[in-house]
Amino acid sequence: MAPNNDKINERYYGNINAEASHIAAQNRVHWMCKQAKGNKILDVGCSQGITSILLGREGFEVTGIDIEQESIDYALQELSKESETVKKNVNFSLQSVLEHNSLNKKYDTIILGEVLEHFSNPEKLLTPLYEMLNQDGVIVITVPFGYLRFHDHKQTFYVYNFMQTVLPYFAEIELSIQDKYIYFVGNKREQKVEFNISEVASVETLSSWLELEETYFLQIEKDSFQKQKNRKELLDKRKEEIRKLKKELIESPSVKHMNELEKMLKKYEDYFKELEDEQTNLSNTDSLQPLVEVAVEQKKKMDNIQNILLNRRSENQSVSSDDIKKYKNEIKKQKDLIRKKDKSLKNARQTVHNLSSNNNVRFHIGDAIIRSRRSLKDVIKLPFRLFKLYNKAKSGDLITKPKTSNTSSDSSNIQPIPSSGEGIIFVPTNGAGLGHLTRLLAIARRVRQIDPEREIIFFATSSAMHLILQEGFLGYHLPSKMLFPKDVSSTQWNNLLKDQLGTALELHRPNTLVFDGAFPYAGLISSMKQADDLERVWVRRGQHKKGKKEVSGDKERNFHKVIVPGEAGELSEELDSNKLHCNPVIYLDKNETLSKKDVRKMWGIPDDGFIIYVQLGAGNINDINSTLNKVLNLLSLRDDIYIVLGESVIGKRKNIFRDRLFVIRDYPNSRFYEAFDLAITAAGYNTYHELMYFGVPSIFIPNEDTKTDDQLSRAKKAEAAEAGIVVREPIEESVLRERVLSVMDPTLNEKMRRNAKKLVVENGADEIASYLIEQIKRR
Repeated sequence: MAPNNDKINERYYGNINAEASHIAAQNRVHWMCKQAKGNKILDVGCSQGITSILLGREGFEVTGIDIEQESIDYALQELSKESETVKKNVNFSLQSVLEHNSLNKKYDTIILGEVLEHFSNPEKLLTPLYEMLNQDGVIVITVPFGYLRFHDHKQTFYVYNFMQTVLPYFAEIELSIQDKYIYFVGNKREQKVEFNISEVASVETLSSWLELEETYFLQIEKDSFQKQKNRKELLDKRKEEIRKLKKELIESPSVKHMNELEKMLKKYEDYFKELEDEQTNLSNTDSLQPLVEVAVEQKKKMDNIQNILLNRRSENQSVSSDDIKKYKNEIKKQKDLIRKKDKSLKNARQTVHNLSSNNNVRFHIGDAIIRSRRSLKDVIKLPFRLFKLYNKAKSGDLITKPKTSNTSSDSSNIQPIPSSGEGIIFVPTNGAGLGHLTRLLAIARRVRQIDPEREIIFFATSSAMHLILQEGFLGYHLPSKMLFPKDVSSTQWNNLLKDQLGTALELHRPNTLVFDGAFPYAGLISSMKQADDLERVWVRRGQHKKGKKEVSGDKERNFHKVIVPGEAGELSEELDSNKLHCNPVIYLDKNETLSKKDVRKMWGIPDDGFIIYVQLGAGNINDINSTLNKVLNLLSLRDDIYIVLGESVIGKRKNIFRDRLFVIRDYPNSRFYEAFDLAITAAGYNTYHELMYFGVPSIFIPNEDTKTDDQLSRAKKAEAAEAGIVVREPIEESVLRERVLSVMDPTLNEKMRRNAKKLVVENGADEIASYLIEQIKRR
C-alpha cells in the first residue's frame, strides 16, 4: 500500500504544487497554531512536523506523533535545523494514538490536522483522544470538505456527518469551511454522549450548518462554471492554432520551418498534458466530458501532423547541418559588420548636426568670432556678444524648435481647443520618486473641488502617469532624461521637452502653469517664455541642509510667484512680492482614510494586535546588516505585533514573506494611516507631514545621506513636540526595542497621537488651490 505522505512542509514553504495550494496550506497551518491553548500540545498525524515546529518556536511543549517512518524522519531532520530552545520544546515519535494513550499523558490542546478522513471508524481515534485531553482543553480538527480523491481517504465529510462524528466527544466552539476544508474547534464534554440531533443541536444550529454548506457549495459551483468556461475558450483557441499550423506545414516544407513547427507542437503537447491533469482533478461530471473529448480529438490531429513532419524530415536529409551552421555564421558576421558601420555613421551624423546646429553653443561662439574679423566695430562688440551668448545658454533661450521638411516653422497652425482658455497645466519633474507629482496632484484635486469646471492638464516626466489618469486628469508624458539612451544629449532632450510642452500649451492655451521640481529645465523655461500671457508658478519645497548652496535661486526670476510649502509647525506668511509660504501639502483629506476597524477586518488582524507601519526606502532585506532587516527581525519577535511594509508603486518589489507581515503597494499609503498604532520610517518631506497630519505616533530613522534635504532636523522637530522619537543610524537593536516598547504603552501612544495632529493642522494644498483660482479670476 502506498504511504500517506502529504508533504505538508514542502507545500507550506511553496516548494511543490501551485501557488494557491501553498497559500491554502499556510493559512490552514497558521489557523491551527492560533487555536492552541495551555502549554502541552499533542500533534496527531504530525506528518513532516511543520505545525509542531511552529508551535515549538512560540514556546509550547509539543509532542508530534505519526505512524509513517518517512514523515518522522523528515520532521526530525527539520527539527535539527532549529535552535536549541525549539529542540527542547518539540519531540517527534513514531507511534499510533493507542500506543501513546498507554503512557497516560494529558494535554491542553490536541491537533488533528487532516487525519480523521483516514479512519473507517473514527471513534477508534476519538475515544483515546478524549481520554488524553484535559477537562478544560480544546481539540483542533481540519478535514477535507466533500470528495477529495486520495488513495488513503476512507471518509467523505460534509457538515452534518462530521458533526455527527465529533459532537459526542466535543462541544462546538468554532465551525467554518475554508479552501475546501472543514475547520473545527471543540471543548471536551464532561462525559461522552450518544448523538441525538434534538439534544446536541438546536434549530438555529442546524440552520447555521445548512447555510454554511449552501454558501460553500454555491462558491464551488461558480468556480467550476468559470473553469469550464476558461477551458472551453482555450480549447477553441488551440484548435484554431493547430488548424493554421497544419496549413503552414503543408505550404512551407523547409527544414528551418519544420524545426519551428516542431517546437510549437511540443508546446501544445505539454499544454494538453497539463489540461488533462487539471481536468482529472477538477471533476468527473458529465458536463466536462465534451471538453475532454475535444482535447483527445485535437491530440489525434497533432499526432497526424507529427507523422507528416517525420516524413518531410526524411525527404530533406540532403540539407547538411554543417552547411546550415556555416550559413548562419556568415549571416551573423554580415549583421555585425552592418551594425558597426551603422553606428559609426550615426555618430558621425550626430557630430555634424551638433557642430552645425544653431542650438550648439560652440556654433554661436565660432560664428561670433568669425563675424568679429569683418570690421573693427565687430571686434569691439565681440565681448558683449559672448556675454550675451552665456546668458542665453544659461537661461535656455538658445534652444529653438527644430525644423523639418514637412513641418512649418510657424507654430500658429496648431489650432487651440475651443475652451475658456483659463485652465491650469501642472508640470511635475519626478523620475524615480513621487514627491513632486504627489504635491501637484494634491493641489489639482483641491482646484477641482473648488471649481469642478476648471480645465486641468498634466505634463509629467514621472513613470507613474497612471496615477494622473486614475484621478481623471488629462496627462501628457515625456520620459525622464535618465530613461533615454546615454548618447541622447541634454540639448536633444530639452528640445523634445520644449517641442511637446509647447504643443500642449498652444493646444490648450492655459491661464497658469504650475511647476514642482528641484530645478526647472531649459526646455521648460524656453516653452514658458514663448507662451503668451501665461502665469508661471513654482511650487518649491524648502528645508535644505545648512551650508548647502541653493543652485536654483537664479531660476526664480522666470516665475511670477514661488510658493514654498513649509515645515510642520510653521505658519503661512508672505515672504516678499514673489514668494508665498504655506502649510505642508497633504494628498488626502481626513475623511478619505480607511477606519481602523475596516483595515483590521480587511487583513484579519485581531483587536488586540498592534499594527506598525514600516517605510525605510530602499533597504535590502537580504542584507542582515541593513536597517530594514534589523527592524523587521526585531518586530517579528512579538506575536502581538503586525507589520505593514510600505512599498512605492514605481519601486522594485522586495518580495518579503513573513508571518504577520503585510506589504502594501498602494497609492497613497496614507489611506491606511488611521489604522496604524506606530510608524517606523525615514523623515522624507511627504511621508513625515502626512504621518503628523493623520496623527500617527512615529519613530523616525532619518536618512542623513541626502544631498540637500535635512531629514534629521525635521525629525527632531517631531521629537521636541513629543510626537515622534528619533533613532539615528547605525541602529542599535536594544535602543530600538526600548523605543518601540515605550510607544506601545497606551498612555504615551495616545499622547504622541494628539501632539502629532497639532504639528500639521492645515493642508497647504487648500491654500495653493485657492490662491491659483483667485489669481485666475483677477486676470
